[in-house]
Amino acid sequence: MLPSIQNTYSDPNAQFKAGTANALCEMATFIGKEFTVQKVVPILLDLLKDDNSEVKLNVVNGLVKIAKVID
Repeated sequence: MLPSIQNTYSDPNAQFKAGTANALCEMATFIGKEFTVQKVVPILLDLLKDDNSEVKLNVVNGLVKIAKVID
């Protein structure tokens, strides 16, 4: 599933990217710390550079959730 998401997070639609950020963060709670740090966090950090504030907000909220999980 992650390869599909990796190919879609660069979509120009901001709502799609915001949804992708949410999905990745929810997924991170199930896939484990190591995989999250190696695969999910880099995607989220890339999405954090997006111009759209909704995308950034979803990423930041997601990173907070992830921090609680991997702590």
